[in-house]
Amino acid sequence: MQSERHVTLNVLDLLRFARRYEPSTCAIVITSFDDDAHGYRVEPGVVAVLHKPVELSQLRLELADHTH
Repeated sequence: MQSERHVTLNVLDLLRFARRYEPSTCAIVITSFDDDAHGYRVEPGVVAVLHKPVELSQLRLELADHTH
C-alpha cells in the first residue's frame, strides 16, 4: 500500500514559505472574495490586493509600482 501525502496551501502559506528563504519577497494577491481582502492586506509582503475580474491596467500599475 502506498502512502499518499497531500498538502493544501493557500496564497498566504506560499508567501510565508517564500519569505523564509527570501525575506524581500512580495506579492500582489488577486481574490474573488471581499471578506479575505483585509487579512491579505495586513500580511507582511502583500503589496496589493486586487479583486476579480482584474483590470489589466490596474495590474500593470501595481507591477510598475512594486518592481525595480
